[in-house]
Amino acid sequence: MTSSLFTHQRNEFNNQFRTHFGDAFQYWFESLARKLYPNGDVQSIRLTQGDGKIDVAVLSQQQVYQCYGPSDF
Repeated sequence: MTSSLFTHQRNEFNNQFRTHFGDAFQYWFESLARKLYPNGDVQSIRLTQGDGKIDVAVLSQQQVYQCYGPSDF
């Protein structure tokens, strides 16, 4: 049963990874980061004058993530 759950989760991840583009990909990645760090330390970076290509910051770990979501496949 655990194996089939893992297979389902991996297939769902692959499907989501392939179907999100542009800003939707970045928002999807942000939701993944919030699941990785559930204590609320994940901050999204949204500035009108540019964000330095940083999409997510994890305050407690002093880490930043940037991702590139192409506009099409």
